[in-house]
Amino acid sequence: DDPERFFKNVYVRNVKPGEIYFDVIRESITPFLEDLIDGAVVTAMVNYTIDEAISSQDRIPKHVKKLLQEKLDKIESGIKAVSIQLTAITWPRQVDYAFLASIKASQGSQKAISKAKGYAENTLNETAGPVAAELLAVLKKDKTVSEREKELLWTQLAGTSQEKIAQARAYRTKVVETAKANAEYLQKILPEYRKRPKLVIQKIYQDAVEYVLNNTDEKMIIQSTEGARGTEIRILLNRDPTIKPRGKK
Repeated sequence: DDPERFFKNVYVRNVKPGEIYFDVIRESITPFLEDLIDGAVVTAMVNYTIDEAISSQDRIPKHVKKLLQEKLDKIESGIKAVSIQLTAITWPRQVDYAFLASIKASQGSQKAISKAKGYAENTLNETAGPVAAELLAVLKKDKTVSEREKELLWTQLAGTSQEKIAQARAYRTKVVETAKANAEYLQKILPEYRKRPKLVIQKIYQDAVEYVLNNTDEKMIIQSTEGARGTEIRILLNRDPTIKPRGKK
């Protein structure tokens, strides 16, 4: 890159008769470059874990080249590192078992993570459909979304979430309609209640009891009487076999 600085700062032994000067230069600087490259490799690799070293084979050569060039420039060698090739990654034989165990554990970890992500994605899709994650992010982060827009977003959900929403809406409609029907009923009986309040209340009570006990096979309604000393009730425990339960013939 810079011949003047190279010949000024890099040692090259004297050429003997019959030798080619280029071969002498290569012979002289090869140990020097090997030492620099070894240092650059060691300096670079301390920044990588074992997993990163295995998965960063394209990044490590660039890192080593950068460190090597910095050292060459520092001593003003005039040499430019054109490229660094990573041909293989190996480890000391003394730690072979531990290294293989580490690789196996790493692979198992990645497999478990992938399985968990797949399970989470499947669960999310089954629960709320493929748009659930996007909708959740919008609902959490965007505080400017109006209630109408939120309602529109909720309608895009699928799966069990949509089923729950549909059930909730149906229940809400039922409650509202029941309340309206009760209000209309009370408005209708209001004139009669003003004339005979006790009779109307008793009728409402009897209707309520009949509604509650509608699914029972046998019903007995006993009302208390004022001024009575007590009421004797006798019930036949062995019910009449001729009375068939509801729904059976």
